[in-house]
Amino acid sequence: MNLAWYEPSLGSSLTAWEAFTVTDVVLALVGLTALLFGAAAIIRPAAAFPVPGSSVVAGGGALGAILVLIRLVNPPADLSAQAGAWLGLGACLGMIVGAYYGMQEEGLRSRPGG
Repeated sequence: MNLAWYEPSLGSSLTAWEAFTVTDVVLALVGLTALLFGAAAIIRPAAAFPVPGSSVVAGGGALGAILVLIRLVNPPADLSAQAGAWLGLGACLGMIVGAYYGMQEEGLRSRPGG
C-alpha cells in the first residue's frame, strides 16, 4: 500500500493510499483480516475455526484481487501502473492460495508414520 502504485505522466508517483478513496480501505481491511487469522492459527493451532477463518481470508483475498485487477486494467486518469500494484495483486492471490491450503483436511497436511 505504501509503494508506488501509479505514476502520472508528469509528477511524482502515487501510493494506493493517495490514488484510491475506498479501495485502499478495503485492501487494508483484507490484509488485516489475513494477518489476524494467521496470527490466531499460529497462537492456537487446535482452535475450531481453521476452515471458517480460511474461508473468510479466501473471500477477502478474492475481493482484493478483483479490485486490484480492475485498477490494473483500468487505471485512474492517465496513470501507468507501477510495481506496487502488481505486488498488491500478488499479495491478494497469495492470500487465496494460503487460505485454500488452510481449508484442506487435516489428513492432507501430514501423515503419521509416513
